[in-house]
Amino acid sequence: MRAITEKNGSLLIFDEVITGFRLHIAGAQGHYGVTPDLATYAKALGGGIAVSALAGKRGFMELIATGKVVHAGTLNGNPLALAAAKATLDILSRQRETIYGTLWKLGEKLRIGLERLLQARGFKVVTSGGGPVFQLSFMENRASNYRDTLAADQTKYRDFAMAMLDEGVSILPDGRWYISAVHSNADVDTTLEAVERIAG
Repeated sequence: MRAITEKNGSLLIFDEVITGFRLHIAGAQGHYGVTPDLATYAKALGGGIAVSALAGKRGFMELIATGKVVHAGTLNGNPLALAAAKATLDILSRQRETIYGTLWKLGEKLRIGLERLLQARGFKVVTSGGGPVFQLSFMENRASNYRDTLAADQTKYRDFAMAMLDEGVSILPDGRWYISAVHSNADVDTTLEAVERIAG
């Protein structure tokens, strides 16, 4: 995509709402080594507080700074959100070597553990993504595009999420899984033990 956009003089924009500051201190672009022209970010930037940001190359951002492109919003420059973003980025920057290594290790332990446990008990389940950000889907084949994801059994996943809640583990009802810096090895073990119990 980077080569195609450069060849055609168009913008490459990354939606880093999910991946920003979760996969890597530099988001998906840092993890995959691709620099977009613009990128969008959300609450991971502020350690969970409601914040969003648009970032990009100087030439594009100057259009906003000089008023040639309007970027208005009621909460633009909100002091609380910006303080949370600064604090979060300070911590992630200082501890990046330990935080991201741990996030990837725990995320992969959880992702692979979920997939193996459920498949061993006869469930058709796949995961996509990796490390601290992944998707668990009740379906036979891995999705290679958005339309493939529509084959996932949403009802089965919702039942799975409710069963996990009965075991004291709260998960998102749509298949998204995130590992944060506060999760521990014990948290992953507890989650996998709950899966073992409900999967029979």
